[in-house]
Amino acid sequence: MRAMQVLYTVDTELSLMMQLRGRTPEDNYRSAILGETSRGAFGIPHQLDRLDAHGLKGVFFVEALHTATIGDDMLKRIVDLIATRGHEVQLHCHIEWLWFHDGAMRLPREKQSLTHLTLAEQTELLGIAKTALERAGVRPTAFRAGNYGANDETVKALASLGIEWDSSYNRTSADSHIDVDPATIRPVLRDGVVEVPVSWFMDRPGSARHAQLCAASAVEFAHALNRAHAAAHPLFTIVSHSFELLNRARTRPHPFVVRRFERLCEMLAAAPAATVGFRDLDARELTRHGPVPPIRSNLARTGLRMAEQAIGNFLYEREAA
Repeated sequence: MRAMQVLYTVDTELSLMMQLRGRTPEDNYRSAILGETSRGAFGIPHQLDRLDAHGLKGVFFVEALHTATIGDDMLKRIVDLIATRGHEVQLHCHIEWLWFHDGAMRLPREKQSLTHLTLAEQTELLGIAKTALERAGVRPTAFRAGNYGANDETVKALASLGIEWDSSYNRTSADSHIDVDPATIRPVLRDGVVEVPVSWFMDRPGSARHAQLCAASAVEFAHALNRAHAAAHPLFTIVSHSFELLNRARTRPHPFVVRRFERLCEMLAAAPAATVGFRDLDARELTRHGPVPPIRSNLARTGLRMAEQAIGNFLYEREAA
């Protein structure tokens, strides 16, 4: 049996909240990208260090549309930070950055995701973001929409721009409107683009839980990875963020999530699964793979995770964001 492949993906983005509050781009970079706190830095450099220590590859979806509002400097710094360490950079896009544009591209606040735009508008904005990433030194082949807010028009726009892979579909997100079977776990071909859903598991009857670092416990990740491998899933896609190891107020690291990240790195390093980038994947092989069964956890694991989250919220999330 071929070893399962794992995409460890990190949505890497400056904070829209900090922009709304009038913080400088430099402050934003130090908080949302470097993850600086009075207790140390736990952003992208820390995450790269831990991935490297375990011999793992990360895929960093880097938000690029902010360049239309604040220029190219921050994007170039973010890309260099990741690419010089040998990890993969791909394209991420939050259209909310155009709320702050002072010209014709300005969007009203009710436009919060690509799904609120026409095909022509999506194609234009995605083209602007793609070109910005290319100016920073990367030709993207894969994309993830901000807020998972993508639809079939998004996929068509990506195809027209030569983007081969999309990983915007998240079954658990109300903003995901790509027309695929909600039970889909494996990659599927849509309008010439390979759709790579965020992985998920059933954490209790009728409830799907997506495989995000802050959303599932280490025990749940261990079970899901083992079951996916045993059931011959071709690919398992995990989501994280540049600021995922911090509390919501971004004032301190969240010890539970920091430990979970380290434990996940240990699992992935020891597993038969290989962490890969999109440039390592074979689209033909993945899309011809047959259906795979869903992963089911149990109420005991779910209950333990909910208890852990409640304790973590009480200890580390009581500060105002």
